[in-house]
Amino acid sequence: MATIRFAAFLLPFLAALLAPALLEARPGWRAAAIGHGVLLLAVLVIGLAAGASVGTIAAVLLFSTAFAALGAAAHRAAGQVASGLLVVALGSTIFLAGPIVRDALDRGGDASARLETLLAVNPYAVLDASVFGRDVLREPVMYRQNHVADYLQTARYPSWGRTAVGYLLAAALLAAVGEWRRRRSPA
Repeated sequence: MATIRFAAFLLPFLAALLAPALLEARPGWRAAAIGHGVLLLAVLVIGLAAGASVGTIAAVLLFSTAFAALGAAAHRAAGQVASGLLVVALGSTIFLAGPIVRDALDRGGDASARLETLLAVNPYAVLDASVFGRDVLREPVMYRQNHVADYLQTARYPSWGRTAVGYLLAAALLAAVGEWRRRRSPA
């Protein structure tokens, strides 16, 4: 199961970074779709070889496709660098959890809403919590360094389906912005 988990963690980022790169190299969606299909096939084979359930593999593939759509739409709206920064920013929110919890506690507030937002947009947290059923806040890195789990006993973990829909809605918005920009610019 560790093999499919590792592949599942790499897939969203590879897919979201590959799609804009392929769009830049060959304008049009065909190259990006083929590249994404190859990544999905690789994870499917790894998942089946590792003995993962079909439901787990399907969730990883669907979630990664939604994240790749977000990366491609961000590329369309703002360019390759901006889409790469967006992908990295969403992936790095898990590292902000400790400082944000500490800041909220120092101010005497409740950090659970902030933490839930950070977890809900982070592909690692979503996959780990909702697909693999692991307690993200009790992962060794999170727990030892930040003691986040000590403070948030009632934190709700994100659902991969809701987050994927959120990624797709954001992708649709960014794609519309990209199309609007393309139509406004002189040919």
